[in-house]
Amino acid sequence: MIDFLLRIVIGCLVITGAWAACGKDMILEPIADALEVVLPKWFCKPLFVCPACMSSVWGTTVYFYTGGNGYHYPLYLFALCGAMHLISIHLLSNERQ
Repeated sequence: MIDFLLRIVIGCLVITGAWAACGKDMILEPIADALEVVLPKWFCKPLFVCPACMSSVWGTTVYFYTGGNGYHYPLYLFALCGAMHLISIHLLSNERQ
């Protein structure tokens, strides 16, 4: 159980960090802007645009990189997506201020 929760926390930190690094005036902003021009929106969302959507790509990477097995994978993705949705509500509301 601790490993599962630790993977959720690591996933949240990785996704939040990647999302922030692609934000306005950040180091990966030029790359993110260029990719948004050439890639379809549905492809950009899970890579760097939508923190909840990013759980699918970055969450999968974190899960298997940290030694997760396929058994808990679906539950992990839904839990991570839910956590990122709650976090993104806070992130996006602070972005407008």
